[in-house]
Amino acid sequence: MKITNIMLSNRLGGIGQAYLDYNEALLELGHTVQGICHYDGGWREATEQQMLRYPRLSMLNVKEKGGPKVLPSLLKIRFAVSKFSPDIIVIHNYVRVGMLATVGIAPQVSITHMFKCKHFEKLNGVIALTDELSTLCEVRGISKDRIRIIPNMINGPFYEPSLRSEQPVVKIGGLGRLDKEKGFSDLIDAMAELVHKGLSVRLLLGGKGFEEESLMLQVQKLGLDKHVEFLGFVSDKQAFFEKIDLFVIPSTEEPFGIVAIEAMKFGIPTVATAVGGLKTIFTDGANALFAEPANPHSLAIAIERLIADPRLAHDLAYQASLDVQANYRLPVVSKRLESALLKWADATAT
Repeated sequence: MKITNIMLSNRLGGIGQAYLDYNEALLELGHTVQGICHYDGGWREATEQQMLRYPRLSMLNVKEKGGPKVLPSLLKIRFAVSKFSPDIIVIHNYVRVGMLATVGIAPQVSITHMFKCKHFEKLNGVIALTDELSTLCEVRGISKDRIRIIPNMINGPFYEPSLRSEQPVVKIGGLGRLDKEKGFSDLIDAMAELVHKGLSVRLLLGGKGFEEESLMLQVQKLGLDKHVEFLGFVSDKQAFFEKIDLFVIPSTEEPFGIVAIEAMKFGIPTVATAVGGLKTIFTDGANALFAEPANPHSLAIAIERLIADPRLAHDLAYQASLDVQANYRLPVVSKRLESALLKWADATAT
């Protein structure tokens, strides 16, 4: 099957990672993939790296994804996709742009990367990352027979969790776009509470975003300069997770949470807020500890509990490692993705 995979974000984040994972998953199954991504944001370079490993992957880049200057991008995409002649088109974000650029060429499907599904009723198929997002689509008028629940995925190798030894400073990790809904302001407030209690903790915060300057100012005001380090964009996930003892996801909303399955892959015990896809990925007390969203005190309590009980932290990470391999491993999820895409392509062809 020939598949066009479109992702137009110029910002580093989970949607772009999902685009790369779709490329790899479909290529590993023997399909031919046309990757279309924004010129900026690192996705062009990442796709080029995939092309070195997969001769069946081609790439197109565009520089505009909306606004009055988008017309050249639309025409460029349409010409390239028409020439490629795919069996199906996957559109990750900027759905209306992707639809307009490729209308009439092949069946179009998209993914619920956010808590909204505008224009999804015009698609041939919808991939909902969780049951919650599937229900949202149905409420918005999308027929159930056009929805398939398929989570995001992650490739190995997978790492064995280790029991944390006694050490002078416990390193806590946070990773993601530094935007308001990611809740990093709450995590910094939680750090202030832990430091005030006398705990030897350090936060390694990776990512870039609109809230970066205000978060840095918050750290200064709270006197946490020696306890919080801003790492910028993290390209080497393994190196990041090897540096930390605990991982915290403080989001106030989270459609799925690729960082969650990344922490599980690397065997890192996790505290997460009980929101969105995190409630699907984690079970409180089984493979992670939950905290209340937008509640720094709740985050601090959960973090302190894992610091005080290394055995609990290890056991949660061990179960999380088993769960991520059973439910989110790329070879497992990719077969479900392939089945859905084949069905939508065949239904439209007949």
